[in-house]
Amino acid sequence: MTTLTARLHREPRTWLSNPATIIIAAMMTGMTFSASGAAPTPLYHLYQEPFGATSATLTVIFAAYVLSLLLALLMTGALSDHVGRRPTVLGALMLGAAGALRFGALF
Repeated sequence: MTTLTARLHREPRTWLSNPATIIIAAMMTGMTFSASGAAPTPLYHLYQEPFGATSATLTVIFAAYVLSLLLALLMTGALSDHVGRRPTVLGALMLGAAGALRFGALF
């Protein structure tokens, strides 16, 4: 019983509540999401010629990209209300990193 009580009453991690740490982590997370969210857009024009895509095809691809982002935002908003902000952001960062690695492996 004493070990359970000792585990429940641990010392808080003070470095996580440091305002500078929170600001730096928030800035890095925001930059990561911004960079990875907008990364494919300028590449569509570069890939148009090698893949033989028309302007209409690029429009459909971009529309699908925008709709998937919208759906992801709506779903993760509800998910973060249910499980919390930190697990949702960490999961999104991991999925973003996995997607970037996969995208980099393809090209």
